[in-house]
Amino acid sequence: MADNNQNQVFKCNGDCLNCRKLPNERREQWQYCASQFTYNSMQMLIGMQESLNTMQGTVSELKAKIEAIQSNEAAVFNPIATEDTAQSGDGEE
Repeated sequence: MADNNQNQVFKCNGDCLNCRKLPNERREQWQYCASQFTYNSMQMLIGMQESLNTMQGTVSELKAKIEAIQSNEAAVFNPIATEDTAQSGDGEE
């Protein structure tokens, strides 16, 4: 029976609490899994930080563009400031 257990190849199913590894080897497997999950989490956080940095730059650019539009808004939408009218003919004043 012990010979049969040694020939089996262990495949992790991702459920650490119900690990099917041999009882005396579970602790080592749990430590390995814990370190692997921690590494994967750290890599995910690094990726998220890079994404946030990129978005922060984009937000800054959009903010500057919005401020430029708002500062020119009065000139763009002020019909009194224009001297030339688009109308001609009977409706022109």
